[in-house]
Amino acid sequence: MPKLEKKFLQAIQQDILLFVFVMAVSISVIIRVVFINFYTRDMAVFLLPWVEELKVGGFAALKNGVGNYNIPYLLLLLLAAKLPIPPIITIKVFSILFDYVLAAGVGLIVYTLRQGLPLVKRRRWGWLAFVFTALLPLVMLNSSLWGQCDSVYGAFGVWAVLFLLQKKYGRAFIMLSIGFCFKLQIIFLLPVFVILYFVNKKYSVLWFLTLPVMLFVSTLPSVLQGGSPLIGFTIYTGQTGTYSNPFINYPSVAALFQDERWQFFSVPLVLLALLACLALMGWMLYKKAQIQGESLLLLAAWSVLACVCLLPSMHERYAFVGEVLLWAWFLVKPAKNRLWPALIFTFSGYCAYASYLFGFWLVKPEWLAVLNLVTLGWLTWYLISTMPLAGQKPNKAAIPPVEARINRKPAAPKTQPVPLAGKETPEG
Repeated sequence: MPKLEKKFLQAIQQDILLFVFVMAVSISVIIRVVFINFYTRDMAVFLLPWVEELKVGGFAALKNGVGNYNIPYLLLLLLAAKLPIPPIITIKVFSILFDYVLAAGVGLIVYTLRQGLPLVKRRRWGWLAFVFTALLPLVMLNSSLWGQCDSVYGAFGVWAVLFLLQKKYGRAFIMLSIGFCFKLQIIFLLPVFVILYFVNKKYSVLWFLTLPVMLFVSTLPSVLQGGSPLIGFTIYTGQTGTYSNPFINYPSVAALFQDERWQFFSVPLVLLALLACLALMGWMLYKKAQIQGESLLLLAAWSVLACVCLLPSMHERYAFVGEVLLWAWFLVKPAKNRLWPALIFTFSGYCAYASYLFGFWLVKPEWLAVLNLVTLGWLTWYLISTMPLAGQKPNKAAIPPVEARINRKPAAPKTQPVPLAGKETPEG
């Protein structure tokens, strides 16, 4: 038996959790491989024709862009056009790799926030969060079955939240900016950065310039071919005007107004989402909220989910980052009141996926929209009611963590004093 194999088996014998981890990750990889040749409408109508166009035009085709994705992702499609393997595999493998980058970010978030545990247990919870995220059906379906790139920009979004939790604000802005180069929807996390800027006052407003600067840098391959320096911005502005119907498969408030005659309702919905973010920021400023730890993580999930639930023309995949962050929030402190919101939003996501991929709704989108809005309202209440405030005294009656209650030693039983021989003890 080779030495490497012997060391591997010895390591498994010493730590059974390592074996479980390896098996779970292997299963997640096998499931993705099974789905990798599945063709979807997006693949047939958009991605693969774009690959053919890039195959013919080469780098010169980047001058005016291809399709409606930005230049960094088009570079991947250009690579898929040049490699001697089916383009569908290159496209999906790229997204699958970022599934695990995303899972690593979630694992580190859970590891960072579980401060009250011994180091060994914190690490185990971090690895558990990694495996849990890698096995989330919503994550696997998005990359390996659908071939979408939400895990790409989503991974940068999750790492941006991780660096915010660690108070490494420069790195957080860099992660957010890289994600912005891949997909516009990462701006659903932008309200978090704006709220933190005004409430916590920990970084300069100049950091917000990293988003347009990084976007411009990412379009240099197009600019060098003679393209417009503003091509990255025009691609995104073009995306916002693609659809006139407020409802596009995600069960948001727009699901209640599905007819195109309601397209005038789009502007009020944008104002509603903006008002919700401003109202929350105003409350936090007034109350001098201390946004950190679990409250910051929940705020990040809330920001994405609020945007997706209130804004018009939301696709079925746009809640991806919010759903992942909501599961991270649950794993930080598993409890029933954290489990059901994650389950509800994830179930809504499954139903929206099924409507596009397989052509049917498991539950009517109108009912899902009501369920999502009620859940979002509850999350808003929970966020406000549990937010630490400046000068607030800690709650001494707070219930200790589950681990502390389990590991707590029982109090020694009280004993009555033994009377000395020949003497009486007083009553009472």
